[in-house]
Amino acid sequence: MRAEPIPRVADPDPDPPPLTEADREVLERAQAGDPTALGPVRELLTARPELWRQMGDLCGHAEDSLLALLSGKSLLARESIRQRLAELKDEHLGPGPSPAERLAVDRVAVTWLQVYLADLDAAQGERAGGPQAAHLLRRQAAAQARHLSALKQLGVLRKLTRPAPKSFRLLPFPGVEESDPGREKERRTGA
Repeated sequence: MRAEPIPRVADPDPDPPPLTEADREVLERAQAGDPTALGPVRELLTARPELWRQMGDLCGHAEDSLLALLSGKSLLARESIRQRLAELKDEHLGPGPSPAERLAVDRVAVTWLQVYLADLDAAQGERAGGPQAAHLLRRQAAAQARHLSALKQLGVLRKLTRPAPKSFRLLPFPGVEESDPGREKERRTGA
């Protein structure tokens, strides 16, 4: 079965209208897996791109899950970590990021959260000792490796997409005259 192409949509409406009762009913049927809701939900998602952008934001869902694990019930901790995460993303994005850079920075942000969750779990699990502590330390090392890999991939991406320098000049060695291409041609032809 071939997937139908996703229709292009206009920029999101900054203040979308509220969902109607019929829209909510279609979304609930689709969420429950009702196959008869597939056509209507596609139409609704095409008409309301903010819905699929929110539901399809896998990075946002991963971040929210990790934030919940890191902060527990504390809204202060959750919002503080969320603010730091936004700052971290801004620091790594830089000016005029490409879509690929945005994806790479999202990966860096998620792995950053994973590293610190693993760090906290390992610190708390050290008291338990035994196989559980060893497992937590392996998880911590794996999270750190994923984070470093994400940072490396961001660097490689930037290096590969950076525009090449237009031209460069080598500095002359001391005591060696700088050659002039025009004079060099005169010297070779004897003109």
